[in-house]
Amino acid sequence: MPCPKNYETALEVEQTIKDNGATPATIAVINGKLKIGLSKNEIELLVY
Repeated sequence: MPCPKNYETALEVEQTIKDNGATPATIAVINGKLKIGLSKNEIELLVY
């Protein structure tokens, strides 16, 4: 998905999960370490 749509979509999906009473847990490898549950800044790092 092209920028910035990929970032917007990631945030929308996380919000939809929250709105339905669950906790989103976007997963990525950041600085060589597995991270579960990303901040908006960390999601932004992945998509741009």
